Amino acid sequence: MTRRATRGATTGQWLAGLVLSAGAAAGLWYAWQNRATLTARLPAAASAPAGAGTATSSPARKDVAAKPAVVEINDIVRGASPLRDAQFGVGVPAGPLGLVRTVEMFQWEERCTNGRCGYVKAWSGEPVDSAAFRERKGHENTARFPFRSETFAAKEFRIGNLALDAAFAARIPAASAASAASTPMPVRIAQLPPNLAATFRERDGVLYAGDPARPAVGDLRVRYSTLEPNAPQRLKGVQDGDRLKPVPP
Repeated sequence: MTRRATRGATTGQWLAGLVLSAGAAAGLWYAWQNRATLTARLPAAASAPAGAGTATSSPARKDVAAKPAVVEINDIVRGASPLRDAQFGVGVPAGPLGLVRTVEMFQWEERCTNGRCGYVKAWSGEPVDSAAFRERKGHENTARFPFRSETFAAKEFRIGNLALDAAFAARIPAASAASAASTPMPVRIAQLPPNLAATFRERDGVLYAGDPARPAVGDLRVRYSTLEPNAPQRLKGVQDGDRLKPVPP
């Protein structure tokens, strides 16, 4: 079975003109970023070099006024700043590693088996090129998405009661991103800016441009989820006040 992907005119094109300039739409053309996107941003565990002064390894100290010392902490790494999708006005407080916007369009799909092709309508997160269909007439899809899926990743982090220094937070261990749980996040029309509130309707916390019960080709569906940390990480660094810094070389 094969599936071919799209270009062509549809009923969804009016939405692009309503809410996005051509430049903004092009900037949102990139496909959905999954949890692997966060791997490059989550804090990597540091090991103390041999003979690193006289400091001892210990849990995080409550006395933040004490002299800096090497500590080893086993705790959950969390986002330390709120996350926000400014275009839709949707945000979450600090804690998650990422806020994920998933955009899908209702489109024609060509499915071929043993040289015979059929056509079905389905939700898809990528454009389906109806210009490549064997039978194009009556199966035209929208040329492009007016919005695209996107992940808004945390840039500041905490482990336990300590903020991770910028040098520490430049990378997060793959384990933090890979083990993050994707948790659906309901959205309400009241959260949207006026132009989008007039375009979308909400059903069970999901946004639809069109009739949720009877979608038409070109309709949009927008869902949100958060990436929630759920596995502790072991980090070794220098506790300086309420911050954890890398062990100096």
